[in-house]
Amino acid sequence: MTGQTILRYEILDKLGQGGMGVVYKARDTRLDRFVALKFLPLHLGGDEEAKERFIQEAKAASALDHVNICTIHDIGETNEGRLFIAMTFYEGETLKKKLDRGALAVPEAIGYTLQIAEGLARAHEAGIIHRDVKPGNIMVTNRQQTKLLDFGLAKMANVKLTKTGSTLGTVAYMSPEQAQGEAVDHRTDIWSLGVVFYEMLAGRRPFQGDYEQAVLYAILNRDPEPITALRAGLPFALERIIGRALEKNPALRLPNMQSLIEELKALNLGETKAPQHKKSIVVLPFTNLSPDPDNEYFSDGLTEEIITDISSVRSLRVISRNSAMQLKGASKDTRTIGRELEVDYVLQGGVRKAGDTLRVTAQLIDATADTNIWSGKYSGTLRDVFTIQEELSRKIVESLQITLTSGEEQQIARRPFENVQALDLEINPGDPKKSGESTIENVHAWESYLRARHELWRPSAGGLDRALILIRNALSIVGENALLYATMGQVYFQQVHAGTASDPGQIEEASRCLNRALELDHDLPAAHALRASISYKAGDLQGVVHACKRALSIDLNNAEALFWLSTVYAHIGRNAEARPLAQKLVSIDPLTSVNHWARAWIEFTDGKFEEALIHSRRACELDPENFVSRWGHVVHLAGSGLTDEACDEIDRFFPQISELPWSRSFLPYKAALRGNRAEALRLIEPDVVDFMWDDEYCSWQMATMFSMVGELDESMKWLTHAALDRGFVNYPFLSRKDMMLKNLRADPRFALLMERVEKLWEGIEA
Repeated sequence: MTGQTILRYEILDKLGQGGMGVVYKARDTRLDRFVALKFLPLHLGGDEEAKERFIQEAKAASALDHVNICTIHDIGETNEGRLFIAMTFYEGETLKKKLDRGALAVPEAIGYTLQIAEGLARAHEAGIIHRDVKPGNIMVTNRQQTKLLDFGLAKMANVKLTKTGSTLGTVAYMSPEQAQGEAVDHRTDIWSLGVVFYEMLAGRRPFQGDYEQAVLYAILNRDPEPITALRAGLPFALERIIGRALEKNPALRLPNMQSLIEELKALNLGETKAPQHKKSIVVLPFTNLSPDPDNEYFSDGLTEEIITDISSVRSLRVISRNSAMQLKGASKDTRTIGRELEVDYVLQGGVRKAGDTLRVTAQLIDATADTNIWSGKYSGTLRDVFTIQEELSRKIVESLQITLTSGEEQQIARRPFENVQALDLEINPGDPKKSGESTIENVHAWESYLRARHELWRPSAGGLDRALILIRNALSIVGENALLYATMGQVYFQQVHAGTASDPGQIEEASRCLNRALELDHDLPAAHALRASISYKAGDLQGVVHACKRALSIDLNNAEALFWLSTVYAHIGRNAEARPLAQKLVSIDPLTSVNHWARAWIEFTDGKFEEALIHSRRACELDPENFVSRWGHVVHLAGSGLTDEACDEIDRFFPQISELPWSRSFLPYKAALRGNRAEALRLIEPDVVDFMWDDEYCSWQMATMFSMVGELDESMKWLTHAALDRGFVNYPFLSRKDMMLKNLRADPRFALLMERVEKLWEGIEA
């Protein structure tokens, strides 16, 4: 057609060709301006109904006056009956051509997305849905302005998913509802723009396949790889925005373009730059060099306190106490430790305590070069323990050439209490390991605290009883103290949580201790972490969120708060917020099994079963005897459809832990997996039922078990309790991603319950 004149348009050059026609550059001889002419295929020109719809759409699009929408000047028909539209010609290139060269710079991608969203928002206001948002339909001018092309083409014909239909909404950018031929609204454009945005950042599409049906399967059944996993330095808020744009259920998607615009504008673009490498360190457990091997608690306590001090330094990544203590007695060299934990420096040392006399040695080692940076010795008495601890922490920071903020200075200088005098104390009443004997020892307040903490880390009935006596001793010496009350509350809570005591009065005691601790020091992270634990036990998941946020606002590396918050976010369906918290938790505490379980649980409730199993297996590798990790791994295997592997896992670890109520729930669970209804019901024990009822995770597990054996009344009872009473309101997971509830979904009661769950889920403040 080049060289021809159609009506008043002189055809100059062919610009491109697609499934819906050919585009030419032309000159408007009447107005002497360049335009772009797009000719539609001849086979649609004879369809009067399609032609009328196209004309109406062209009229609507031409009425839109927006800087990011290509202006339509005219619609016409050749003598041969070929429809065409005339639109503004822009110097530039399509976004597709730009993407053919690779991913875009982050600010550039965000800027283009904002412009496109602004144009689509204007169209949606006018009741127009684009239905074919893709890089080939987005022009980027030489002035870096985006122009949306081809409005309304997808409305030309009532096509289903045929080859012709795929050209009206390129398969890779189709929303799930559009791909299935269902009715669509403005939210289909949100999905398509989300795909384009993802491609701009990642350099590839989120849903891929070698042929159309493979791409369609991915769109309908798979979640894309997280954008932050493909490109370093992206803010996790960006992943959350894209995730909401690509929700398969339109009801869960961003509600409108304005919401997308507001969230993108709220992004801190400075955060899109790759973060500078943080210096990192692990403090190895100090060796007990004392004549008395029982002084191990003191060397462990000093290790923990130094970790706490330097963890307050925001420019330093510090491996947490949990992972550090697992290296006690390890024969690994510093280079191996540094490589495995991905840290730059290793601090190691020893403590000699003889009576009141202390001697502490320490050395800071460059883990990469295996060279000594600094070493020092500190001497004194128990009264000097806080001074020694502070000097050592400051020397570490100084040697790493880190400048402390005023707040970090205060944190390192902070002392839990001043009085460390001794008091005679009976510390072993009724200890079965001591054959019922009691001993009288001369114990200092700080020693009492450290010994109590030591018992908390390895809970047992006798140990927790001893911890209470030790904390009371410290309180009798120093008087009212927030840290001691918070620790006492943790002991009471642990007695119930670990199953060593079932008296609900213990939780009330924990609450009293919490209130007193907060009265004395409202900024104590340990108190807010305790508040999170108590809230969790009460089924108040919103309370857990508030408490953990408060703890992390004071101590951003509080491992307990990171664990609870990431886990609870997964329970309430805020997986995008949960994931970065769990990732941070694993980065500072990589050797603790349950932290990898937390990562697995987040991916599992996001429907990413293969990724969940990767983290779940890692949790079991780190600690094969950890019940929580083993328990979670069984559930993840079962939920992924790996029934035989789940049953084999139960057979392997059940004999080791069969006395625990949690573990005994797996005998009926295994029977349910095997489809043995009668056996499953027979094996459910009353005390197991009581235990499972008090936890939302356990209640959900019971609901899935009853669903598997067709006991739908019981399944509904447990699921309703988990969601409405215990706060498990992860609506996306429960409503469509949880494979183990598939038998229940056909029950009308399930739909009614999900309506209530959805409202609760939407109303939760994250």
